[in-house]
Amino acid sequence: MDALRNGSRSQKWCLASLAGMIGGVLVLVYLVLPLNTQRRKIEADLSARQRATDQALQVVRKLPETQQRCADLGQMLDGETNRYVLRPVLGSFPVQRDIYRLASETGFNVSLVREIGKTPTPATVATGNKRKAAPAKPAARKAETPALAPWFARYLVEVTGDGSYAVILALIDRLEQENPFCGVTALTIRGLPNAVERHRATLTLEWPVAADPPVARSKGAAR
Repeated sequence: MDALRNGSRSQKWCLASLAGMIGGVLVLVYLVLPLNTQRRKIEADLSARQRATDQALQVVRKLPETQQRCADLGQMLDGETNRYVLRPVLGSFPVQRDIYRLASETGFNVSLVREIGKTPTPATVATGNKRKAAPAKPAARKAETPALAPWFARYLVEVTGDGSYAVILALIDRLEQENPFCGVTALTIRGLPNAVERHRATLTLEWPVAADPPVARSKGAAR
């Protein structure tokens, strides 16, 4: 009888130990591990929020410096605009005066100056969606109107004359020295049969000018 009782007690102890182990495993699997996973997620989220907060505090601390930098850039832009953006004088832009003056200084013989006039400046608009759309049918395609720069337009002038290669390059260099925003959009050079060292050159030049107000542009487009 004592042996049976001792055996039953040992069996009960083994069963209790086994039940405890199974219970511990169940607690570990269904309670502790999920809690640890959730804790790691919360810690990662808190770390990310802390970094964002630190970055925001750095931006706030640098706000006076940023404001000063913005003011400096505004002054610089005003200075560049006042110096290099052409303004009409008595209804016309004084480009021919500068062209003839610089041509005389460089030895370029001007035969014709044709003012093409003010042309809007296209503005490149960046789009976040770079996925290619399905090609539309020819009947469904619409002509896309490019966005226009709101502040500055281009004043185009075509200059024709003759000179050597060195003279032509000197004229372009002097134009860009006078106004760094003056650019050559087209250049054609042809030889002269009676003067080997001189060439007939046609330059299309552009200068920055103030753009028309949006209302004026929309009325012009409606016409």
